[in-house]
Formats: sequence, structure tokens, C-alpha cells
Amino acid sequence: MIKKIYKSLDSTNKKARLMISRGEAQEPVWIRAVEQRKGRGLGSNAWLSEPGKNITASLLIYPVYMRAENQFDISLAASLAVSDLLGLFIEKPLIKWPNDLLAGSGKIAGLLIENALSGQKIEYSVIGIGLNINQENFPPEIPSPTSLKLQTGMDYELEEISGLMLECLLNRLRQLEEGRAQFLKSEYYRNLFRFMEFAPYKAMNSWFRARITGVSRYGQLILETENGEEKKFDFKEVEFID
Repeated sequence: MIKKIYKSLDSTNKKARLMISRGEAQEPVWIRAVEQRKGRGLGSNAWLSEPGKNITASLLIYPVYMRAENQFDISLAASLAVSDLLGLFIEKPLIKWPNDLLAGSGKIAGLLIENALSGQKIEYSVIGIGLNINQENFPPEIPSPTSLKLQTGMDYELEEISGLMLECLLNRLRQLEEGRAQFLKSEYYRNLFRFMEFAPYKAMNSWFRARITGVSRYGQLILETENGEEKKFDFKEVEFID
């Protein structure tokens, strides 16, 4: 495995894709940036991170053992890996669908997974991770952010956290490669925010109460309304209401 750390990058995911295009990544690569200037989250969301305070990194892998239709399993494995890491330091971190991480009532981490498909296979996958570690002050436009330091009152060594993060990722991806996707899904549900709990949601300008009963193989959120109706939503089609 290639491991690289940069003082400053636009985006660690972008750097991973650039390495592929230049033929510089024939094996898995772990890329970390001290400063990430143009980090992205899911959709059009930005990921804002104070330089030198947090983990902004990407893992490039070649999951040739996976079919393209099962690509959301990578998201399951990566989400669980971040949850595993956080569980070493705080109690009950939760995964908010599809792959945000919550500590208490605040968002502490987010993932951006980009898969390149070739026919029915996944050519490569880039797992981007933004994890708040030592940052204490956040821009006002970020909704309910938190960090390990805000949760515990302690400072952390980023090199140590980075090493643990990579170890957790490789462990969960190894389980996926071993054919344990169903186990990973059950673990994901066990750690999923609001799983089987009735709560308010909003979709198509309409409010309703429902509970999360699962996630489809394509990553859609499956909700069951109070009258028993099943609804499926892609990312950005449904809003969690506090």
C-alpha cells in the first residue's frame, strides 16, 4: 500500500483520481492532507475543515471482487470503520444514513465515496473521509458540528488517529472481501440513527412520521409510515426533522 501525506490539497479524493489517471496508483493508496481547501461531502455539500486540526483523507481501493450493483456495500463498510474508530474514544457513535457519523447530537464525520464502474464490475473506489478531531470552533453555516475534542475535552495526535482509521477501514473492507456483506448490513443497522424508531421526516414539501426499516441494496432509505406504507428515498429526497 502507498501512503502519502500532503501539506495542502484541493481534495484528497481528487488527488486519488489524478494518481489513477497518471498511472501512479497500481495498488491501494492512503492519502491524507493537513489542509484540504475544497473538500466535498455528498451531493453539492462542502466539507469545511480547519487546517492541521482534523483528518481529511482518502483510501483508494480496487474491489475487483464486487459487482457494480452492490457498490453501496462499500459505504456500509466505510461507515462502520469510522464508527469503530470513534467507539474507541466515545460512547455510542451513530451512523446517520447514508454515511454521516454522529457523536451526541452533533455531526463529527462524513464520507464521500466515488466509484468508477466498468460494465458489471467496480474498476476502483475512492473512500473520502472528513473526521473532526481537535477543532473547537466551526463556521456558522455548518449545522450542529462537533469533534472528538469537544466530546472528550482532550487533544489527539493526528498521526495516531490516522493510523487507527486506516486499520479500521482495512478490517471492515476485509470482511466485505470475505463475503460478509450481510453481517456488515446487520452491524450498520445496529449502529443506525433512528433505526426502527418513529420520527418526523419531510419529502416533497410534505411532513410525515415514519421509522427506518432498512436500506435497499442500492442505498435507498426505506421508511415505513405510521399507517404501514413503505417509502424509498434516494439521497436528498428526504429530510430528517429534529
